[in-house]
Amino acid sequence: MEQKMLSFNYEEFMEDRVTLDADFDNGSLGSVIKLGKNWYHFDVSPNTWYRFHFRVRGCKDQEIIFDFTCREIQQPGYSEGRGRWYWGNPERMKGMQLAYRYPYVSYDGKTWEKIDNMLKDPGPVGRFRFKYRFKEDEAYICHQIPYTYGDMLNWVNSLEGTPCVKSEIIGFTRNGLAEPALTLAADTPAKNLVVLIGREDADEPGGSFAIEGAVDYILHKRPDLLERYTFKVVPMVGIEGVVCGASHSAGYGYSGNNWAFDKSPEEIENVKQAMKRWTQDGYCLRMGVKMHGAQRPGFFKGVDDIIAYDLDVLECLRAGLRDYYGGQWEPFGTPLEAVIRPKGYFERYIMDEYKTNYVVGTHVVESDAGETSVDGGRALMHAIARFLDTLE
Repeated sequence: MEQKMLSFNYEEFMEDRVTLDADFDNGSLGSVIKLGKNWYHFDVSPNTWYRFHFRVRGCKDQEIIFDFTCREIQQPGYSEGRGRWYWGNPERMKGMQLAYRYPYVSYDGKTWEKIDNMLKDPGPVGRFRFKYRFKEDEAYICHQIPYTYGDMLNWVNSLEGTPCVKSEIIGFTRNGLAEPALTLAADTPAKNLVVLIGREDADEPGGSFAIEGAVDYILHKRPDLLERYTFKVVPMVGIEGVVCGASHSAGYGYSGNNWAFDKSPEEIENVKQAMKRWTQDGYCLRMGVKMHGAQRPGFFKGVDDIIAYDLDVLECLRAGLRDYYGGQWEPFGTPLEAVIRPKGYFERYIMDEYKTNYVVGTHVVESDAGETSVDGGRALMHAIARFLDTLE
């Protein structure tokens, strides 16, 4: 009997129509190398060391393997992607063993689900691998559920016409993007001013979700606060970094310690000048609060580490958060303590320029769909309101 040889067409086997790109708001992707059919390695963008947010096209019904490599940085606890893609300190994780962060996938950029497998390559430093079978022809994959500049603008616009809320543009970024601020005030605005800023670091979307939660809490749970305080809210400071998918600011280096410069980067300078205008208009700045987001997944209650200086503020925050979470809240990492931030940070800038010790900085833990971060903003505002009530 004649035996037939099996044939193999390498070019046909390797051919696919899958593409990866990051040409959209908050997109972030480095170089991409095709390792095999439906097998890609990518590096993170040069403006970050661990995060990505990219689009896949031509992927329907395909199971694709993605390898990626974090850039190595020489900081304790952050080597090989540690602290962003996996955790291996059971004592600090309160009994948890090795824990991986899983990427997220979305077909519309709004509804996200976890890609529930992740492996750390035992060979190359900082390399990880995951796979996913796509149901649609276009999808987005990210490190954290994103909150984009467009999301912020849509939220600000959605508040138009809401009683007690007004919006303004306090300035523009170096590339001409508008930086909005909200005023929450009674018909006759109170002269005691509380300033809230969010998303100072571009890679912390939890801070943006938290700002939404804080504003929601003031408007719907404690509108009475507006009889005694006016709130000025800058929902997104690191705008350029958010748009280009950077870890921190865009083109300036780390933005968090740039508040003491004579001329700070535009996004920060806009806030500094706005606060000067507000106080020149007769407001007395009583308290400054910044809301960051943690890169850890939501192992803990929505509010994470807190930095403050005044002991009365700390006690009210501690009591208020435990009250909000039914007595079950404890901070991640170090206990709450009085800390003076180095010169150049927002909290120190408020202390030095406006002579108040009532400053708060925090991280709000993210969750699978952002709800924990939004609720963390509500919880933090609940605790802050507890302190503001003592300032009669």
